[in-house]
Amino acid sequence: MTYLKWKLELIKLIANSSVVPAGLKIEEIKCVLRDDGQYRDSYKDKDTPSEAWGSELEAIADSV
Repeated sequence: MTYLKWKLELIKLIANSSVVPAGLKIEEIKCVLRDDGQYRDSYKDKDTPSEAWGSELEAIADSV
């Protein structure tokens, strides 16, 4: 899967998530589009978009 397709799938997962508020979804989508953070690292580590989003959801839960 190309990085672009991977990002699109991840954005779809974030947008359709029912466990985070809209404002947080927007911030996470901005992170995906920036190409300089943990999402790019997740892609390089061969994580699926679902795995990357799941890890981020765990991090969000831990920070609350």
